[in-house]
Amino acid sequence: MKKVRFGVVGMGNIGVHHAGYFPELEGAELTAICDIDEAKLTDIEAPKDFDQVMADTVIDTSIAKFADYTEMLDSGKVDAVIIATPHYFHPEMAKEAFRRGIHVICEKPVAITAREAREMNAAHADSGVVYAAMFQMRTDPVYIKIKEMLEDGTLGEVRRVSWIITDWFRTQKYYDSGGWRGNWTGEGGGVLMNQCPHNLDLFQWFFGLPKKLQALVYLGKWHDITVEDDVSVLMELANGATASFITTTADTPGTNRLEIAAENGKLVLEAG
Repeated sequence: MKKVRFGVVGMGNIGVHHAGYFPELEGAELTAICDIDEAKLTDIEAPKDFDQVMADTVIDTSIAKFADYTEMLDSGKVDAVIIATPHYFHPEMAKEAFRRGIHVICEKPVAITAREAREMNAAHADSGVVYAAMFQMRTDPVYIKIKEMLEDGTLGEVRRVSWIITDWFRTQKYYDSGGWRGNWTGEGGGVLMNQCPHNLDLFQWFFGLPKKLQALVYLGKWHDITVEDDVSVLMELANGATASFITTTADTPGTNRLEIAAENGKLVLEAG
């Protein structure tokens, strides 16, 4: 089987994480890394205060290193790229890859405005390459099973949904770690834009988009930031069911509990 050659653009917290798991993959290999800060190409250290404790990433000396992502795209060394840079760089980088016939996996959010996201979709339309957003939670067997039980009638009609996702705790140090974090022009939003898109993606995958909603959204309630860090949403789904969605980056210890009350019973997912 021919291996897909990957490049990682952006060797910050999440880029280092992506680069680290390639030795475990079949059918894919890391052939290039890129960062405008050339020190990050040689002094690679797994973050100790990020989402999870990670083993140090070791980059093989044969892996090509670039300070300019367009040079990496033009090098002939990659078939696909993972874009792991600050959010506002995503659209330009993805479109440049599409133009060159290079596949793209883009970290979430793909852009900080809906207009730019639509432009990315349009640029991809006739490119002939694979384009995916990094919503890896859809591949978790637990979530796949929930989707199956919702679709095959096991649970019956959904009547009420409650999802409390307050285990996205972030320190002030996290927000201070990059000038683009915790503001509208860099991050494009807060917990809904940077942490909770995974859960929002799963929510609409399971239940569809809500018919209407109302929300309490607090900007910089618990951190010195200008974007949202505390959100409570109440929704009505298409079939009339009620749903609530609560999230924050301020609670520790936090909770991740999904309850689905349905016609044939109740499904509860907590702690995996």
